[in-house]
Amino acid sequence: MIVFEKNNIELELHLELKILEIRWIGGMNEEDLKVLFYKTVETANKYAVESILLDATYVETGKSAAVYDTRLQPLFQQKIMLPTVKRIARVSSGNSSYDEAFNQHYATLMKSNPAAFEFRNFNHHYEAMDWLTAK
Repeated sequence: MIVFEKNNIELELHLELKILEIRWIGGMNEEDLKVLFYKTVETANKYAVESILLDATYVETGKSAAVYDTRLQPLFQQKIMLPTVKRIARVSSGNSSYDEAFNQHYATLMKSNPAAFEFRNFNHHYEAMDWLTAK
């Protein structure tokens, strides 16, 4: 079920799998990224989500310059409370410089939240879902 929509962001909850799937279609600006970050944490905690799938397949990377903005670093440096989340998977956009910039943000997040959850990148949605649903 869709639990949140704004502009080009969609959060879909797969309650039976305890997976929160996040999609953004089109460009990603700084404000949308901040909203996405906070709504993800809020929704994951509300529904005791165990896995998060970030799907960047349909991001228009040319219209998503915010990912390269150093002002976003504090967002990823904060300690976040996701007590039930065990795994986070990200499906790449296919743009290597964009994906690398996001991977740097996620590396910062992992340093700020050591051993909180496992993070992996995937090229395809089905690979990510297979990993998230593996017991």
